[in-house]
Amino acid sequence: MFEILNPTTAKIASLTPRVETHGDEKVPAVSMTLKITGPNTILDLLRPGLLDAQYMAVPDQEQLPGVEVSKPLLRTAAIQRFSVKMPQLSGYHLVVEHGIDESTAIDLHDVKVDKFVVDPFEGGSCEVSFRVGTSDVDETYLGRLGMKLGQEVQITLRAPEPVPEPIDGTADNFERETGADADATDLFAAEHG
Repeated sequence: MFEILNPTTAKIASLTPRVETHGDEKVPAVSMTLKITGPNTILDLLRPGLLDAQYMAVPDQEQLPGVEVSKPLLRTAAIQRFSVKMPQLSGYHLVVEHGIDESTAIDLHDVKVDKFVVDPFEGGSCEVSFRVGTSDVDETYLGRLGMKLGQEVQITLRAPEPVPEPIDGTADNFERETGADADATDLFAAEHG
C-alpha cells in the first residue's frame, strides 16, 4: 500500500482550485500534483515487482552478506517516463508542513490519490509524481498551498485505517470466525445459566 509515513520532501508542481458538488451544495476543493525524487525502491511501494521491471543490479558485482542487492542500472533507456496503473486510493490523510510546528500544518483529510507517473534515472533514483485532491480545504489552507506552488515542502501521506468486515451473526460465520462448534445462543446460555 502506498504511504509516506516519514516527513518527505515533495515539490508542489501544480495546484488547481476547483468546486465540487456535494448534493445540492457547491464546496471548495483543490487538486495538486506532488513530485518526489528518491531511491528507486519507492517503485515497489507503488506496485510490487515494478523495481525489478525497470532496474537491475550491476552484472557480476559481488554482494555483501546481509545487505540488500542494489539495483542502480536501468534495464532500458528507451523508457523515460511512464504511468503506473494503480487501484483507486481514497480516504488518505495528507499533512503539509507549514510554520514551526505540527499545530500550524496544513492537515487535509479524505484525500484521493491518483495519476502516478515515474521518471526513472540511471544510478538508482527516480522521480514519482502523483495527483492529490480533496474538498477538505478552506480559504486559509488554499491560500497557504497557493503560496507554496513551485516550492519544496515536507509531507506525510497516510492510508485510511482498514475497515473491519461486518459481523453477519450467523452460526456458520461464528464457527468459521471462532473455530467453535457452539453458536451465540449456546454461549449466552452457558454464561448466564
